[in-house]
Amino acid sequence: MDLKNLEFRKLTIKDKDLYNSFYLKNKLPNSDYCFSVIFSWLDMDEAVNYALLTNDLILLKYNDILDTGKSITNIVTIGNPNSINKDLVNYLINFSSVEENKTIILESQKHIVEELLPENLGLIYEQGLSDYVFSVEGYSNLNSPVYKRIRRSINIFNRDYKTPKIETKLISKLSKDNKKYLLNLHHSWDNTFKFENDPERLEGIALSKSIMFSDDLGIKLSLIRINDIVEGFFLFTEVIIDGNKYADVHHARSSNKYKHFNDYAFHLLGEQLHSLRYKYINFERDADVEGLRQHKELLKPVKMLKAYSLSKN
Repeated sequence: MDLKNLEFRKLTIKDKDLYNSFYLKNKLPNSDYCFSVIFSWLDMDEAVNYALLTNDLILLKYNDILDTGKSITNIVTIGNPNSINKDLVNYLINFSSVEENKTIILESQKHIVEELLPENLGLIYEQGLSDYVFSVEGYSNLNSPVYKRIRRSINIFNRDYKTPKIETKLISKLSKDNKKYLLNLHHSWDNTFKFENDPERLEGIALSKSIMFSDDLGIKLSLIRINDIVEGFFLFTEVIIDGNKYADVHHARSSNKYKHFNDYAFHLLGEQLHSLRYKYINFERDADVEGLRQHKELLKPVKMLKAYSLSKN
């Protein structure tokens, strides 16, 4: 592992297979570093760069803009956490010593990195960077008491709207017409939606990229129709770790025409994915947005894929 002569290069869509060969070595797949998220979200303003360390590890480096307008440079190790050694940890410590830099440590790396850190350094939990993971089986049958609120929302929905006709459809590969339709639908919904959590409408930009490059990114579409009209959709990527199928949900959108529909839509997605033998839904991070955090916590995740940053004790 030559850390003195690291060569960072721009991560492009042509690097997808190479990148995934490292990403899938991490047994806890944090969705922020799923290739489709990197391409659609992290690469929005500036390039994401990577450097090869070993056959098991690469480093990712990218910039992030804070709410204050300040720019910071993040670095994160992707790959087999068992290959992390003292030299790499020292490199990450030196990187983090610069005020504008941040080193992100994923949950699967935490115990290894902590053993290699000096006593004056530790890890801080970054809830805004941590993933909310849900049980597909749980959301398919809603039998557990923790889903009482979801069941109630569905009952109110059916009562208020006279048990409407609902259909779901999974599209694994979007046609040119599919993409055009989704983009038009997304823009029409944008005009009627209040963006308290996303005033700059960054998700709209990322969503458009996800749709346009869905073939290359391996993004799938789940459509929900109510009375023959599309009223919601999910865009997600399939990730398989140790035989367990994760659906990394990158975008969840609805027309906002129906109250209580969002809870029902998540249940419908669970039913659909359960029939296809998925085990988990990864609903990604909350980005420290309070409303989004409350919503995801109310959906009752079965686990969090936590992220941390280096800090002085």
